[in-house]
Amino acid sequence: MDEMMKTQDVERVQGTLDALSEGVLGFLGSFSSSRKIRDEFSKLNINSIKPYLADLGNANVSDTPQLCLLLQEFYTKQHPVVSIFSNKAKREIPQSFWETTVNPVIITNRPIDKAEYVSQIGIQKHLFPEDFDFNSRRHLRLGDLRSNTEKAEVILRTADSIVIDLSVLRLSDNLGSTTSSTAGLMVEELCMIAKYAGASINLRSIIIKGYDQNNDQHDMMAKNIALFLYYILEGFKIRQNEKAQSEQLQRYSVLPDHASEEMVFIEDQRSGRWWIELYSDAAEEKVKMPCTRRDYDDACENNISDRITSLLALA
Repeated sequence: MDEMMKTQDVERVQGTLDALSEGVLGFLGSFSSSRKIRDEFSKLNINSIKPYLADLGNANVSDTPQLCLLLQEFYTKQHPVVSIFSNKAKREIPQSFWETTVNPVIITNRPIDKAEYVSQIGIQKHLFPEDFDFNSRRHLRLGDLRSNTEKAEVILRTADSIVIDLSVLRLSDNLGSTTSSTAGLMVEELCMIAKYAGASINLRSIIIKGYDQNNDQHDMMAKNIALFLYYILEGFKIRQNEKAQSEQLQRYSVLPDHASEEMVFIEDQRSGRWWIELYSDAAEEKVKMPCTRRDYDDACENNISDRITSLLALA
């Protein structure tokens, strides 16, 4: 596809699966409120990423389950799509949507009902119940994310469905919101997460939920969502570039003190991403699990991170 299909002056364009191809990410707006987002996106310098976006127009639905069914259709065809859920949609994404995915992740600061199905990034401890079952492999607190954004990349790397709940932004970066807290992610941090999301090797769908154009002061959130789209596409370009290159893997063996056997770390020299190789009893073979360079460095110093400990227990 040579250029983005522009729809600034079109309320609804009938999008089809045929509009997507290998190497193209679809954008599906929800309701006419997406017009502001399209207008802001068109103001950005998108020359380096526009071949990767097909604008599928607006979904003519006002109900979250219906929109999720549409996304599931794209999902089964293995076409990655970004969708904007406005506040006109019902707040909750049905459990059936999560059950069709393999590794869903939601960027949110609050507990959700489907915790057993999803990973969560941006957790603010004071908003969660004391009995919340925190798992360092699947959950990432706001403070830990802020100190090392690579931890978010590891969780997102193999995610197939990702939800960015705009309430995860701090209130000063999400004016007009009734769900944001005074503490939260900054726009720049969420842009980095959006880039990681776009680069996910299993990406099928990204949902950006909670946009309210009626309370969008100075079109701030339309501008922010346009930025998120830009960085999602930057990440998607990384994913496509990796697919186009042959593997360049460097293996490192580490034997920490008191360990029963060597730990094998793998560096993908194309992207700088790191993996740890583990034997899976369920798969009856060795599998690669995402990790960070810091996990490798810590193992060399005889310090096994909580995440690696969790992965070893999982295997």
